[in-house]
Amino acid sequence: MNSAVVPLQAIAFQIVLLLTAIAVEAFTFYQRLDISRKKSVEYAVSLNLLSTVVGWLAFFNLQLVLSPNLKRQLLEVIFFDRWDSNIVLVILIAFVTFFASFLIKLQALNLLQLLLKEGKEEVSQQKSRRYKSLIRSRDDVLEPPKQANAILMANAFSYSAILLILLLRILLQTNPTEVLP
Repeated sequence: MNSAVVPLQAIAFQIVLLLTAIAVEAFTFYQRLDISRKKSVEYAVSLNLLSTVVGWLAFFNLQLVLSPNLKRQLLEVIFFDRWDSNIVLVILIAFVTFFASFLIKLQALNLLQLLLKEGKEEVSQQKSRRYKSLIRSRDDVLEPPKQANAILMANAFSYSAILLILLLRILLQTNPTEVLP
């Protein structure tokens, strides 16, 4: 009989990191995009959940093609929290995930705003054509770089907060005699 192993510690820690990223990014969206707090939280939740799902799908597909040694190291990190891998590889993976999540979030925000724009168009039809054309031309010039910068900053802040949590976790799990020479 096949028995399934569920990495509860990894799942719980993923939830903690996800909540941290959502909080940090929602605050950044609120500050940088000039949107309401509710909408900034909605954007942060949507973007981070999508990014996490895409990340796990990529992980499951990638582990199928890894060498047995790399697969073993990866499973030890996920299931047993043992970090025996090369530090250069860890840094490379961190950079790749940072920029991949940035691109996913940027495209997802554009798609989300496009989907939500349809509901706004009904309300905006009541405005004058001149006012609407001024707003539309201003939004076309200013919005994409502003959104990209906000997402990049939010992603950087959330990754920094996650890195701090990971460092604290490592320091708290290590014996004080092992850290000091």
